[in-house]
Amino acid sequence: FQRVIDEVEPLDAAAVDRVLWVHATLVRTALAVHERYGRAPSAAERAEYYAQSKAFAVAFRVPAGRIPPTWADFEDYWAAMLPRLAVPPEVLDVGRALLAPRLVPPVPGGLPLLRAVTADLLPEPVRAGYGLALGPAQRAQLRAFAAVGRHLVPRAPRRAREFPIVQRCRDRVAAGAGAPAAGTAQSTWRR
Repeated sequence: FQRVIDEVEPLDAAAVDRVLWVHATLVRTALAVHERYGRAPSAAERAEYYAQSKAFAVAFRVPAGRIPPTWADFEDYWAAMLPRLAVPPEVLDVGRALLAPRLVPPVPGGLPLLRAVTADLLPEPVRAGYGLALGPAQRAQLRAFAAVGRHLVPRAPRRAREFPIVQRCRDRVAAGAGAPAAGTAQSTWRR
């Protein structure tokens, strides 16, 4: 894997900025999902998760020196980026299509819940740009969804809680085939 990364041309500065932002949204969203709909990570777990996630930014060709070094630095970066966010008109149609998927099979009440969860996880400027409101009814629905999730998810079998790729990775690590190196993005706080 490292050989493939080493052979790829470096990104230009604008591309690095975009990839770093994508990385930041993935980190922030993963933590927000756990905080809102599962077990909120402690400050130490948050910092550990962030430290481990930086390997992904490097894997996607963000120079290590451009990645905020600590969780506190990451939070500063996030706060500085929020005022710069906008939803350009050319992406509104794409966003609307993503927010109105065909649920197969249809789940009664699934689409409004999906929209509410999506709106809840988006930064405010993006939520406003897509016209996604979170009124009292949606917030109550989210609280109920979170409460049910916190009760049911820990009791569900592991295979129902995780994507199949997670189990395959666990199996590989257990077999000694490709155990992640120290400091990579193998999360320990979810155990």
